Amino acid sequence: MWITVALAASWCTGQGIPPAKSGIPGTTVYAKQASPQKLTTQQEQGLRLLKPAHAEAGGLEADMRAFVLWRASLAYATVDPKKEEGLAKDSFTASEAIEDPSDRDQCGPIGSAGDIKSWIQERVLSDMVRKEKIAAVEELLPQATEPVRSHITRDVVKHWIEKKDLAHAEALLLQLADSDEYPFDAAERLLVAMGPEQSAGRMRIFGQALSNFEQHGSQNTIGQNDFGDFIEHIWTDVPSAVVLEAINRVLEEAKSKESHSHYSMASAKGGIALNSPYEFRLFQLLPVLKELDKDRAESLCCGTTLNFRHNSRNTRKAWRR
Repeated sequence: MWITVALAASWCTGQGIPPAKSGIPGTTVYAKQASPQKLTTQQEQGLRLLKPAHAEAGGLEADMRAFVLWRASLAYATVDPKKEEGLAKDSFTASEAIEDPSDRDQCGPIGSAGDIKSWIQERVLSDMVRKEKIAAVEELLPQATEPVRSHITRDVVKHWIEKKDLAHAEALLLQLADSDEYPFDAAERLLVAMGPEQSAGRMRIFGQALSNFEQHGSQNTIGQNDFGDFIEHIWTDVPSAVVLEAINRVLEEAKSKESHSHYSMASAKGGIALNSPYEFRLFQLLPVLKELDKDRAESLCCGTTLNFRHNSRNTRKAWRR
């Protein structure tokens, strides 16, 4: 059946659907199609093949049913947008019956063969976001897997920020306040968008991010779209006292970790080797500490491989590129 759906999809669109990056690591969505045109003979043939194919999908296992419905929805993009949206929603609903991976840590990133449930949900929702079908996205989002909810929430929060509806963006972010997939980068974007005249709102977002970090600590790779990264980007937008307290929490958490991890970074101006998560965090937040409490920054460098005068900001930027 899936061969039939794939062939019909190609015929209905007139050509293969060109992939486009969604902005979410490991995810591909499909480029926006032209407005509907008169069907060719080949497209009509494709539609005739599709109708029995997606009708028979109900008898398939949940993973294949969700995939066939999603693939069929793509074929209707240029010929029947309402049908496309209906099939995409049916695909998402079917995906909810797919069993979660038994050990997510070994399944690979979203989009891998080990997490077909998230793979399908990511594609359905990303495509809806791209087409600005935000109401449909928000209807389905609570049922998505946690990694998908986090990734898609980033995009929807960005949408509402661009529409100047910050209250709506904040309400969405609140739904992930206790999630171990909290989108710190979306929180950062919202906090900055609020502006200095909304200091109370900024403090709500900061408090929410700090509370989440206190619940879950560092997840996976530290320093990339996590709470430390959040502090780096918003420290000028909230009171210095709360920033310093947050830095203390981050350093305490890093110091408590038993780890043999080592990190090395280099730039045109030199390199540095870091021997623990604590040294990495100190290196990450040292530029902020220098600005807010120079004496404490210098004292914390004692007993580590860090040089107080080292330009950690430039080295880190080069490493991230």
